Amino acid sequence: MHVVSVGNQLGTKTAAVLSRMDEPVGVRVGNSLEVLEALQCLEGGGPGDLRELVTTLGGILLWQIGRVGSVPAGATRIGQALDSGAALRTFQAMLQAQGVAAEVSRLLCEGTEEQRLQVLKVATTQEELQAPEEGTVQQIQALPIAQVLHALGAGRTQEGQRINPRVGAELLVSTGKRVAKGAPWIRIHYDTPRLSQTHRETLQKALILGAGEPFTPPSKVVKILLPTEESVSGTRGS
Repeated sequence: MHVVSVGNQLGTKTAAVLSRMDEPVGVRVGNSLEVLEALQCLEGGGPGDLRELVTTLGGILLWQIGRVGSVPAGATRIGQALDSGAALRTFQAMLQAQGVAAEVSRLLCEGTEEQRLQVLKVATTQEELQAPEEGTVQQIQALPIAQVLHALGAGRTQEGQRINPRVGAELLVSTGKRVAKGAPWIRIHYDTPRLSQTHRETLQKALILGAGEPFTPPSKVVKILLPTEESVSGTRGS
């Protein structure tokens, strides 16, 4: 809250969002796969937690510039833009304005998932890992997944190092859901280097299972800090 107060005292209308970062956002991780998921969100689909963050952050921006009277009203306005296709059409126009070929922007914004992946490219190998036992997913830890994908080329350790945008992961289960022993829970996309046994062991540590009943996971938005020093808890109603 101190940062929000300082920003406003300096004349900048400042707000902050506290969000959970211990688990991946959405179900896809990695450059190309995240672009695919973002396109799904722009056309009104995609995972609920990604939409929640997009509508919340967008709603705050609309409120900050005076386009709406409240953050919830702004979140609703963003949700309407996603569902109507207006957001995706605007993104397509942005692509073309920045020099992306018309056919490429058309495939990305109007095409099927297969057509989009023709543009984004797919890794040569997709490998699924199985749940070691039956249980309810308590958590899917982001850090082990990030570490393995980084080692496979999805990130860089120094400036100028090449990134492989095709490297990534798809989550096949979600927090709060029941999973059977042997059921696939994650799909890894990679080229070279190959997925090693050490990588597999690290990834399996990301899946935290328990004996409890299925449950609804908490909102990714923990709290919104506004200049008025009021805060609201995150909701999934946008």
